[in-house]
Order: sequence, then structure tokens, then C-alpha cells
Amino acid sequence: KKILIITTRSPFPPYGGDKIRIFEIIKYLSKYNSVDIFFCDYNYVKTDKKIKNKSFFFKLNLFERIINTFYSLITFKPMQTGYFFSGKMKRKIEKDCNKYDTIIFHLTRSCNYMPNNFSGKVILEMTDVVSQNYNMTYNSINFFNPIKYLYKIESSLLKKYEIKMIKKFNHTV
Repeated sequence: KKILIITTRSPFPPYGGDKIRIFEIIKYLSKYNSVDIFFCDYNYVKTDKKIKNKSFFFKLNLFERIINTFYSLITFKPMQTGYFFSGKMKRKIEKDCNKYDTIIFHLTRSCNYMPNNFSGKVILEMTDVVSQNYNMTYNSINFFNPIKYLYKIESSLLKKYEIKMIKKFNHTV
């Protein structure tokens, strides 16, 4: 099978919970399938040699991130979906999606890359329910800190978005 994994950060090197998890998923799936990875990040990081795949890197600059984050906020979408969005990556996915049998989306913030014309299986890997993490952070920040209210807004937007996205996928992990 030919699998595409879409992630919003480079899984290489595998450090930190979400990076280790997607790295291990890629490593396992690569044993039995042809796996390609599309990711966007600040800088390109080499693919781990243990994993045989093609990786497609899309660089995001700070200006794009700010504009996309602001656009997400004014359209009542989670800010992180804008922060991690690359128009170039979206166009490439739309163009190449039918080369794959399955597309795996790593974390909810990658869902905005869902191609319109894909007929294969789509899987959402969301072992981190980010809205809950943000809500816990909101509860732990001092009342006078203005960042507290950004966390509350983002948590609410994310919760609605997570519920909406789960319904669009064949499987959710």
C-alpha cells in the first residue's frame, strides 16, 4: 500500500511526545508499506535513514504564520490551524493525493490539508487532544495574565474543530 502522512512539524529528530509518536508510526508503517511524508516547518531536517520514504518539506516563514493565524482567528477557526498552514503544501497534496491508498493526518491541526478529491481512506491520529491541554493551561494561569484568555479562546475553538474533524475521517486514533 502507498500511504501519505501529513504532519505539521518535522518528525525528525524524534524528540518530544508528538514527534516520537509520529516517528514510531512512520517507522512501523515503512516496514510494510510505501510511506511518504509531507510536513511544514521553519527549517528542513534530514529524514532518518532507518525509514525508507520520500519526505516533502514546505518551509513556513514567520510572516505567513502571523497572517494565517490572524485569518484563522477572524474566521473562528483554531489559531494553530493557521499557524501550521502552508498553501504550497495544500496545493501539492490536492495534486498528488490520488497516488495514495491512505492518508494519515497527524494531530487535528493538520486536518485543513484534507484534499477535496481523495477517494481513499483517511485516518486522524489525535492522541493529543490539544483542546484539553489548552484548557488545563488556561486553568493554571493567573487571572491577570492576558495570555490566559487566548488559551480559553483557542481551547474553545479547538474543541469544536476536533469534534467536527472526527466526523470527517474513516478512523480516528
